[in-house]
Amino acid sequence: MTKNRLWLLMALALALGALLWWDNQPGRAPDRSAAISDAGEAGRSPRTVRPSPAPLASPAPFAQAAGGEPANPLASLDKESLDAMVERPLFAPSRHRPPPPSAAAMAPEPAAAPPPPKPAPPSYILLGVLKDGDRAIALLRNRSDGRNFRVEVGDMIGGWQIAAVGPVSVMLKRADGTQHEVQLSR
Repeated sequence: MTKNRLWLLMALALALGALLWWDNQPGRAPDRSAAISDAGEAGRSPRTVRPSPAPLASPAPFAQAAGGEPANPLASLDKESLDAMVERPLFAPSRHRPPPPSAAAMAPEPAAAPPPPKPAPPSYILLGVLKDGDRAIALLRNRSDGRNFRVEVGDMIGGWQIAAVGPVSVMLKRADGTQHEVQLSR
């Protein structure tokens, strides 16, 4: 049963494709006069048929130019007749050009503020490093107040993160990417 339906659908699609191809052959213009007169005879009121508008330009502009390229089809149009199209932009919601920008809007923007100064390097002294397998602990002293800090990789101290603890140094890193290395004091 489903095989028969499939064959029927394929035959119908093929027939519609052939009909569409035949209807769109070049030089074949549909005859609409018979359809209009039939509509009037079928009890409906006849439609008013308006003649098609005359072409904008003669077919001469579409002729081949001397170089074998087609000539400009707009060359025969009067440029003054296009002013209304230019003055009424297609995609503007009101179909009017926006007003010219005011002098205040065209004034240059004030210069950007200078970047903030780089932070001062941290004032720490590395007193020593203790390493136990994969774990490394550093002992730092703050120069300004003399306080001692025991830190590991990942700890934060005074806005600086401990990025690495080496045998004789500690790498400190800020959020802005600034790095500072504190060496072991001797």
